[in-house]
Order: sequence, then C-alpha cells, then structure tokens
Amino acid sequence: MWNSVFWYLSGKIFAQGFGLVVSIILARLILPDEFGIIGMVLVIIAMSQVFLDFGFGAGLIQKENVDEDIYSSVFWFNVFMASVLTFLLFVLAPYVSEFYGQSRLTSITKALSSLFFVGSLGLMQSVILTKAMNFKVQSIATTIATVLSGVIAIVLALRGLEVWALVFQQILLKVFNVIILWLLVPWKPKLCFKISHLNEIWSFSSYKFTTQILQSILSKLDSIIIGKLFVPSVLGFYSRSRNLADLIKSYTSESFSKVYFPYVSNNQGDIAKLKETYYLGFKVVAIVSIGLSALFYSIADELIVILFSDIWLKSAYYFSFMIIADSFTKPLGQMNLTMLVGLGYANVELKLLLMKRTIWVLALITLWYLGIEVFLFAIIIHSFIAYLIDSYFVSKYLLISLTFVYFFLIKCLAIAVVSILLSQWIDFEGFIILNAVLKSAIVLTCFLIGMYFISRESIYLIYNKIIKYKAS
Repeated sequence: MWNSVFWYLSGKIFAQGFGLVVSIILARLILPDEFGIIGMVLVIIAMSQVFLDFGFGAGLIQKENVDEDIYSSVFWFNVFMASVLTFLLFVLAPYVSEFYGQSRLTSITKALSSLFFVGSLGLMQSVILTKAMNFKVQSIATTIATVLSGVIAIVLALRGLEVWALVFQQILLKVFNVIILWLLVPWKPKLCFKISHLNEIWSFSSYKFTTQILQSILSKLDSIIIGKLFVPSVLGFYSRSRNLADLIKSYTSESFSKVYFPYVSNNQGDIAKLKETYYLGFKVVAIVSIGLSALFYSIADELIVILFSDIWLKSAYYFSFMIIADSFTKPLGQMNLTMLVGLGYANVELKLLLMKRTIWVLALITLWYLGIEVFLFAIIIHSFIAYLIDSYFVSKYLLISLTFVYFFLIKCLAIAVVSILLSQWIDFEGFIILNAVLKSAIVLTCFLIGMYFISRESIYLIYNKIIKYKAS
C-alpha cells in the first residue's frame, strides 16, 4: 500500500508542482479580478460534478467483484448525465451571468460547460486504475495534461487573452487527460447498458451519492456567497488562498485516502491489520500535515509575495486562517471517513456529514451577515468540531483509542507552535526571500527534531520511503 501512496504522491508533486509554476506565471500576467470571474463559474461546475456518476465510481471501487459489463453500464450512464449537465449549463449561462451581475460570464459559462462531457469520458478509466491501486498511470496522465494545458495557457495570456487563457487551460486539461487515459488504459467500453448493473451497486452508491451532494454543494457555497456579495477581486484573493491550502491537503489526505480506500475495501475482513495500518497511517499523516501547516503558516506573507507579487498580499491573510482550519484537521478527518466508507459504512458517513454541515451552515450565516473576517474564525471552529466528530465515530466502529489519538495530536501541535514562535524572530526588512528561507529552516528543523523524539518510527518510515522512491 505504501508504494501506491508514494506513486500517487509523486504524481501530485509533479503535476501540482508544475501547475503551481503555471499559476505563478499567470498570476503575474492576469489580474485578481479575472481569476475571480472564472472562479464564479468553476464553483458551479464543481458543485454539479457529483451528478456525473451518482456515486457509482465509489461503489465500483468498494465492490469486491466487478465484471466488464458493469463498468460499461456505468460508463454510458456517466456520458448521458454529462451530456445533460453540459446542455443545462449552456442554456442557463445567461442566468449565471445575471446572478453574479457580470455580463461577460455568459460566453465563459457556455465554453466551460463542455468540461462535464469531456471529463465523463475518462471517469471509468480512473475508477479502474484506482481499484487496481495503479496510480502510476494516473500520475503520468495528470502530469502530461497539466504541462501541456499550462504551457498553452501561458502563451494565450502573453497574447492578451487574460480570462480566456484560464478558460482554455481548464478545458485542455480535461481533454489531454482523457486522451492519455484512453491511450494507456486497455479497457474500452462495450455497447452494453443495463439498469440491473447499476442496481447491483446502488445500495452503497446511494449513500455515497447523497453524501457527495451535501459535501459538494455546501462546501462551495462560501465561494458563491463571496462572489455574490463582494467584487470579483475578493473572490480571486479567497480562491488563491484556498487553492494553496488545498495543495497541502492534497499531499496528505488525498494522497493517503486515494490509496487507503481500495486498500481498506480489499481487506475488510482483517480488522487487526486495518487497525495497525490506521495507527501508523494516522501518525504519518499527522506529522506531514501538521509539519507542512506550521511551515506555510510561518511564511504566509513571504510565500504569497514571492510567488504571486505584492498585488496578491491580501491572500496571505486568508491563507493563514485556512492553514489552521484545513491543513491538518481535514487530512486526519478524511482519513477517518475513508476507513468507515472502505468498511462499507457509507450510511454512517452520511450521518456524520449531516451533523458537520449543520455547523458549516452556521458558519456561512456569519459570512452573509457579519462579513468575511468573522467567517474566517468560524471556519476554524467548524473544522475542529468536525474532526472531533469524525474521530469519535471511527473509534466506535474500529475500536481506536481516542486517548492515544488526541495525546499524539497535542504533542504534534505543541511542537508546531513552538517551531512557529521561534521562526517569528526572523525579520530582515527588505529581504523577503532570506526571511522565508530562514523561517522555513527553523520551523522544519525544530519540528523534525521534536517529532523524532516522540515518534521516531514514523520519521524513519517517511525517510525510508523517500530514499526508496529516489532509488527507483
């Protein structure tokens, strides 16, 4: 399993590393307002994405034995739903423009509606690769698609296309990814579709689908509200900080959970083995996520200015809050949910989501009535409460010791806080890069030394896997 984790993580690093480079260049060529404009449409697309497969993708991964006909039936269902979503968004484009009060959104929305149909053509290949825990091919496809679409977007931005450079980047990313998956994955869909095939996995998929609806829609409402209430640049700043915080989450929770889900599904009958893996995985994810959170929190201002210029400095303020709210509570919470879903408790995940989203709605109310400043504190409170809920239920079903979990987290957080405080003494006015380098060195050194004394076996595991990956 750990080899799969590192293949997935390496793909993330290459793809998102280059994606970050592209984002840095585009941020210097295109104003925050333009990023806010495209963000208004992308958030709608992200919310609607769940209707592509109705949770059948997760159902296929969780199901132990799947034949070719079931894959084909789900593929054609995905294509049909994507066609419907593409048509609806294309027709409703003028209303999206009217909602946000931005007339040029009509043509942008129509162009981006194609993302549904194009993306659906590669969904089943990704599911098959994930079920087989083959993340090498997915990493190759994602990396190549990111590079090609990024280069083209930069060329278009240099020619003055601005927001349309961002539009073409999104579309071409999907197109290239689908083409590469079709070339590298042997599976091809048959001309076969039966409702009975969908019914076989609907009992699990229905819970997952409902969960994804709540998760997708409610998690994006903050961006919709900000886009509605504030000028586009505010959404641009907010989205930039959110994307950076998501980078940290993707290197921890997504990398581990993407592999963990099929691993747990394939070992459902061996609870002792899963518990052992959980404890070790928990410590690794906690160390990596909290360590990265401490690092990026300490250099938030310097990082934004170095990467995107001082025009984007407002994003650093939002970014520091999101680091606290998301970057270690979300990875650990996602790990808990992955364990429950992998064991077949999709109904429990739905119940947990209903509880957590009730709290999230309260946070959104503060955004609407009290403004974005108060909302930033509200999302921190929400994240901590959400993690406590997740950890309680995974301990209930897997008999995990919460005393061990919370005590380990407290030690990690204490070391992280001390590391951050020590780094804040560094302040050479006018030397932004020097400040960032010295702060990073202090935080990483202090944190790793502290973690070595409280969990050296986890440090050894991380170190050995990195060395083994380099050697290969």
